Amino acid sequence: MHVMIYAENGIEWFYTCLALARLNAVTVTLFSTLSDDGVVYGLNQSDAPFVVTSESLLPKLNALSGQLEKLKNIVYIRNDKQSHDSSSIAVVDELKAKDFNVHAYDQVEATGQQLPACDFPPPAPEDLCIIMYTSGTTGLPKGVKISHKNFCQTLLNLLRYDEENGFIVFKSVYPGYLPMGHVFGYMMNIGMLLSDSKIAFCNAFTLLDSSPAHIKGQVGDLRLIAPEFFVAVPLVLERIQKEIYRKLNTVSPIAAPIFTYLMDYKIRWTQRGFDTPIINRLVSKRIRDQFGGRLKLMVVSSAPLNARTQALIQAALDCKVVIAYGSTEMTGTSHVLPLNLIGSDSFGNTGVPWHNFSFYLKDWKEGGYSTKDKPHPRGEVVVGGVCVANGYYKMEKETAEVFFKDEDGKRWLETGDIGEVLPNGTLKIIDRRKDLQKLANGEFVSLGKIESSLRNSPFVENICVCNDRFSNHLTAVISPNKQALVELGGKLGKSASFEKLCSDEVIKSAVLQSLKQLAISELGLKPKEVPVAITLVKETWDQDNGLLTAAMKMKRKQVNDFYQAEIQTMFEQLAQTAPATSNSNDQQPQQTSTPNVAQQ
Repeated sequence: MHVMIYAENGIEWFYTCLALARLNAVTVTLFSTLSDDGVVYGLNQSDAPFVVTSESLLPKLNALSGQLEKLKNIVYIRNDKQSHDSSSIAVVDELKAKDFNVHAYDQVEATGQQLPACDFPPPAPEDLCIIMYTSGTTGLPKGVKISHKNFCQTLLNLLRYDEENGFIVFKSVYPGYLPMGHVFGYMMNIGMLLSDSKIAFCNAFTLLDSSPAHIKGQVGDLRLIAPEFFVAVPLVLERIQKEIYRKLNTVSPIAAPIFTYLMDYKIRWTQRGFDTPIINRLVSKRIRDQFGGRLKLMVVSSAPLNARTQALIQAALDCKVVIAYGSTEMTGTSHVLPLNLIGSDSFGNTGVPWHNFSFYLKDWKEGGYSTKDKPHPRGEVVVGGVCVANGYYKMEKETAEVFFKDEDGKRWLETGDIGEVLPNGTLKIIDRRKDLQKLANGEFVSLGKIESSLRNSPFVENICVCNDRFSNHLTAVISPNKQALVELGGKLGKSASFEKLCSDEVIKSAVLQSLKQLAISELGLKPKEVPVAITLVKETWDQDNGLLTAAMKMKRKQVNDFYQAEIQTMFEQLAQTAPATSNSNDQQPQQTSTPNVAQQ
């Protein structure tokens, strides 16, 4: 029996997955933020006649009901379990009129309590446990088939890693804000249940005192939870970094430069094995208090993290920050850096393979990566082991493209990620095949690497770097940080609204100049990797408008489609000015009369 969980994160989601495991049913997960096409595709392809959903998602199911081929039974979680005057009662009646069996979650619980206890057959190791649909970064979501053996081995790996590093994770209070439809969120919550830990269910938009969903004066979830362990995605850390600098800039013009100097001083000396107790007490403690004051370890996953951001956050929070490498196809994580290897060369390093994992690098000649490269071998990462999933549900062609078995029956996955192996045997992810794009002159550039770097700009909330096969240059669509852009407008004598500032040529020129200075002087990007034209857009990119996945990764295709006209205009203007700009990317950025807005 396949049962779909298509619901907002919460305790009911957790109870449901535990109940399905007890029944030996197949849990099917679908992100609540997927587009209509993704929801229809997932519900139909998964063969699930049952769905557990949130009351807030009932109107969407009702609107899509004519396209749902297999769904017959709907259990919905009330917005307020104490209220039986549901705001969606009309939608419930409409769904019932369409021959769907619809029940409230608390009604199902009450019925279950009246049934006698009964036993259910235990699963075999290779039985299907979960069909976990991906977030659909590059198109329609794929249903990854995870067996009970995959699942249990990943949990054992998590417990083993924590035991080897002094039990920081599984004796902590865990902020359960990651969606359980995400493999790492799912595994972490189950791991916490099986250990001496506690789960504090919370929301990504209320984590800090300054989080956008808070009313002024409200206390952030992390300050109340006071965790010792925290899981984050790169976008969250980039926002924390920007918030730190924004607050410093409101204090004094010299506060941010002094902070940067102190953090660089701390990074330099901690890499040599020393501590900085005065900086910890006078500076880092104030930032740590936003996280409850007890944070020891932060694990970052799901997307590339800029090494500078990792170093600065580790220094500012006075905790260890490590990168976990993995995917849904690996049932979570394959590599994490052991805490005793944190040092001068650990930033951006994903560490060593977990127990029962193997990996090797495969040459990718077209992209210029080879295992014979110097000083370190480079190539596409191929991982194998017990935790590698069994492929994609009902997608034999796609499964055969990336999954295979060797002569010993061991499953392997061609990840599409480009890595290099360092002298100590650890793996560093340096690129992604799908992010490498060829310019008109035949040179390759990594769009993901450039985006990860440029998100360090105080003006960039999110960014999509664009290329055109007939151009030697890059452009970028930027979703700006509203507060930073308004403050820039004030400095330049522009008192217009945020929407008008986005289209103001003086503002665009100042932001572009800032990016060029930051990219070349501080981030070490090559001239060909720096966008020569930008468009500032007024929309915030999030899951609701389909421009970010539930894991807060950008959906490149959707962003390119959404801003197709703006991107086309930028490249057309570049083509018209080609003689004047043909060498623009080969020059170092020149100082102009524009204020040096690149300084944080």
